[in-house]
Amino acid sequence: MRPVAGAGSPTAARPLTTARRCQWAPLLFMDRGPRAAARREGTAMGFSMQARAVPATRLPQHFAGVAAVFADTDDGLDHLETDLNISKDFSEVHKLCLTAPPGHGSCELPVFGGAIHEDPAGIEAPSVTLEAGEVREAAEFLRTHPFDELWRAAAGGIAAHWGLPEPEVRDIFAHHYRRVLDFYERAADSGDAVVKRFLY
Repeated sequence: MRPVAGAGSPTAARPLTTARRCQWAPLLFMDRGPRAAARREGTAMGFSMQARAVPATRLPQHFAGVAAVFADTDDGLDHLETDLNISKDFSEVHKLCLTAPPGHGSCELPVFGGAIHEDPAGIEAPSVTLEAGEVREAAEFLRTHPFDELWRAAAGGIAAHWGLPEPEVRDIFAHHYRRVLDFYERAADSGDAVVKRFLY
């Protein structure tokens, strides 16, 4: 499975504004690459988000650099124990974060937020990098917005299309949220930056 990519070249890559991240980042990521085409055609293919902490001084500034970070992991089932890996539900985790009240932290950072790097070949979806300061912001947002608070704010919207009892869906996303929080807290405590790719 090939990674999704990001925003251009070393000179073109730049962070998006918070508003632009929150409004259209998921569509930007999910409508790229051969797996997006397969999804539109109804072909079943797996997809996942993978994030990895890296030393802040070695944060890639372009698509090829992000791809190099993940060169040791070929697909969504192949990742380091310290990586954050969420299969298929990551977009819903993003929606859950967005239920936080406006102005209450960087809701977009944990999943889709960061500097977006486009694939120069135009084939894969964007990859993303977060500087160490943004990693601390993400960790702070997750720490100060407990899962139960966000789940209540979602008012059943996350669970509506699952076809499972709401308590079962809640438990799934509570587990995702704990893993995302643990990942960002470890990275923030180490002063690390984060790279993210999206496999479709």
